[in-house]
Amino acid sequence: MAKARDYWIFSYLRQGMNMKDIASLKWKNLKDDKLEFIREKTKRTKKSEIKTIIVYLTPEAIDIIERWGTDNKKADNYIFRILDESMSEERKLRVKNQAIKVVNDWMKKIAKELEFDVSPTMYYARHSYSTILRNSGASLEYISKALGHKDLVTTEKYLDSFEEEKARAFNEKLLSTGNRDLKVSHKAG
Repeated sequence: MAKARDYWIFSYLRQGMNMKDIASLKWKNLKDDKLEFIREKTKRTKKSEIKTIIVYLTPEAIDIIERWGTDNKKADNYIFRILDESMSEERKLRVKNQAIKVVNDWMKKIAKELEFDVSPTMYYARHSYSTILRNSGASLEYISKALGHKDLVTTEKYLDSFEEEKARAFNEKLLSTGNRDLKVSHKAG
């Protein structure tokens, strides 16, 4: 449970980094107080479109690396104990997908225990990061760069899709049983 929580927090604090990127981090990606990496999702795109993501580390993120990181800090070793160099690419993909499922399952249990109305999946960490930044006044350009998006249109769609999810959730509450005793108002403004 603690490891799942820490991976979720690491994702949120590290620009919404997804689990596939977290699992793929190697010690050579760690440079002083930052991580420099290429998103797994974009490694197979045109070279001109590949962007290096730079993520600055907070003390909380460093603590998570120290807590769950491997002891052997050779440059080509993975930071976290998720993947192993001896794995085939196919096996690495299966392990990354399983890691996402495990973290999501534990986060669901944590949310239930804390009586949250949401299920904070790894995807939710990424959306929360970007939405909170936007609501805090960060520019769309900054958010786009932090998420590793190719262009602003992708970021706009990304943020809009989350707003759509929230709007649907709010509208569903209109008919929930907990709201049946609410009074309808006919008064204007």
